[in-house]
Amino acid sequence: MCCSCEQQPAVAEGVDASVAEAIATGEVDLSTLDFEQRLQVLAARVPEGVPEAADDDDGVFPIGSPETRFWNPAFWALCAQDLRELEWPSRKSVTQTLFTSQIAFVLIIALTLVFDAIVESGIKALLLDEPFTLTIDKILKTQK
Repeated sequence: MCCSCEQQPAVAEGVDASVAEAIATGEVDLSTLDFEQRLQVLAARVPEGVPEAADDDDGVFPIGSPETRFWNPAFWALCAQDLRELEWPSRKSVTQTLFTSQIAFVLIIALTLVFDAIVESGIKALLLDEPFTLTIDKILKTQK
């Protein structure tokens, strides 16, 4: 049977014998039944009651636990404990990451300015019949 309930479905009155047998055994080939018989079989599979909702508690912040309320001093004590137990990165790692990110930032800005100057000169050469020139003044946008 495809539903999650373990109860055997009750057979309604007025159901064909073949449908009643199929419902009782739980093995039904719906392709052999007509539309009304299919409806009867599928209606018999519907569970009687509403299933209970699954508990959504993930265990990280238990519902109603006093330790999870931020106005509780125990919460702040647990936060301080977490900060003491945290493994901080080394100075070398932080410095290396800082310099790498700054170099990448400068390179991205430089490549963006060069690309913009190339595209601008190319469009002016195609549309305005100006010669294609690429100078530092055009790249840094100091030329008007």
